[in-house]
Amino acid sequence: MAVADLGLQLSDYRTAAIADIGYGSTAYASLEAGESAEIDRLILRGERTFWLHPPGVSPPHVWSCLRDPGLLDLWIDVAVAAAVTATGVYDGATYTVITATTASFYETMIGKSIIVTTIGTYTIVGYTSSTVVSIAGNHAFATKTFSIDANGDYQLPADFDSPDSAKLVCVSDSWVPDVQLIDEQTVNAFRATQTQTGYPQYAAIRWKACDGTAAHVQEIMFWPEPNAYYQVAMPCILRPQGMSAANPYPRGGPEMADCLLSVILAVCEEAKTGRRGDRWAEAAAKCAAAAQRDRTRHHNFIAGQMCPDAGRSGRLFDVKRLILPV
Repeated sequence: MAVADLGLQLSDYRTAAIADIGYGSTAYASLEAGESAEIDRLILRGERTFWLHPPGVSPPHVWSCLRDPGLLDLWIDVAVAAAVTATGVYDGATYTVITATTASFYETMIGKSIIVTTIGTYTIVGYTSSTVVSIAGNHAFATKTFSIDANGDYQLPADFDSPDSAKLVCVSDSWVPDVQLIDEQTVNAFRATQTQTGYPQYAAIRWKACDGTAAHVQEIMFWPEPNAYYQVAMPCILRPQGMSAANPYPRGGPEMADCLLSVILAVCEEAKTGRRGDRWAEAAAKCAAAAQRDRTRHHNFIAGQMCPDAGRSGRLFDVKRLILPV
């Protein structure tokens, strides 16, 4: 039997906030600019509160829907055998879309330089597919060969927050040992004294230099520098993303959606009355119950290990050793 989904989306949150803040039954599209900006501000504040420090939840809890397998493509130098063309697609401000004749690109190439033969060197600022990326600036050129140099450093996705494991598991080759996450200084010391390439043994995560013109992102650096293509999995926590017209649904399904609604209404109540009242108490109770249920359902996996009692006590089993021969 088909049933209606219990989830909510951005339009539902806007409608609820409009009514709760006192704008009546006015449609969002009919609000004045200042009023719609106020609604969006309250919803965004509610999202930040719910995802980063949910009321009523102690000790601090990371929602399991923010966990991700963290698949990363480790690539080596791209030769000039392939060809690339600037299509002239330009957004009027920042980038040009270019297309390669063969699959050549990975998301971890964002931030790297692409050297186009006889044309110039450009920074890759966006990834669309294995044949399409974006480069900074407004450019147009016919089919040209190109190259991209790897150096063992790979930019992490913009929504990457922190690792959820001390090791990275190679998923393209099951026989290789796990890559250990260590500190940046030690990886730099290895690189300074030993320059060989091979299967990576160690990695470190660091913030990239940032001038404030774009969101601050992180990168992961490996030693030795990969000598072939590898795909590794680094379980990680993602930065929660705000809802938008393009991505109108929150993470986590119906329960998270309902908790988020309660927090947004609590934020509206506080903005309207200047104090936290019944709405805040309701949101805290819902978030506490949801966090307890989330721990029970999903938190028996801790950094690649499984705890039978779904808590952080008791014996831990290494999941990889349970599945793969050693």
